Order: sequence, then C-alpha cells, then structure tokens
Amino acid sequence: MNVVSSDLSDHDIIFLSMHRDKEAPPLTDMRLFKSVNFAKLNSIFLNNPFSSTAGDANELYEDLLPYITEGLSKSTTMIYKKNQKQKLAPWMNDEFMKLVDLKSFLLKKVIKAQNPVAKALLVHDFKLARNSLTNMKR
Repeated sequence: MNVVSSDLSDHDIIFLSMHRDKEAPPLTDMRLFKSVNFAKLNSIFLNNPFSSTAGDANELYEDLLPYITEGLSKSTTMIYKKNQKQKLAPWMNDEFMKLVDLKSFLLKKVIKAQNPVAKALLVHDFKLARNSLTNMKR
C-alpha cells in the first residue's frame, strides 16, 4: 500500500497496487486416440498377457483398467492442448488474415504517431483496412 499525499486533507489517500504478471496457462497433456498404433498395441498385449485372481467383477475391473491404460499409453501419441492449432472458419482465408494483421499493424502505428499529418494518413489507411474487413465478413 502506498500513500499518495498526507497533506491533502485530514485523511490520507491510500491506494493498493495490484499489478500481477500474467502466468501462462498450464499445458494439459492428452492422448490422441485417433492415431493408435494397433500393431504396437497388439504386441504389448501379446507379450504381457493379462492375468487376474479377482473373484468379483469390480476387482477384475480394478486389475484390468491399469493393464489397458498402460497399453494404450504406449501405443498412442501424446499431444498438448496448447500446441493444438484452433481451426479457423472457412471464410477466414489467407487474404482475410493478412488484412487482420494489416489493420492491427496500422492501429498500432496510429496510436504511436506523433505528427498530425502522418497520423491522419494512417487513420485513413486504417479505416480502409477496417472497412474492407467488414465487407469481407458479410
């Protein structure tokens, strides 16, 4: 906590700085079951036959689950959610994405521009890019 000034009134003005660095979201690992290597899975199950002395279906399930999970984990590929690329809508082609990048670039230039003449030209170019994006969306 910080005090702004103690001579403004009979009460001190106090503020709390809550600045936090953004943390990256944790990677979550997933198995991609669309690409199971069935030859490898078959060889794992043939080389390590399943055996259980369970007399109950629940106990048999408890014994069988780690056996199947281990076989699948060795025969599938690991992917991470963060590394998956989100699919774009069909109308968002390369030309559209280039215009999005151009519009963002021009907006940053407009914000940073100091010279009024240059800023007016950049605003004009920004509006053209924004309007062409709007027309492409329709």
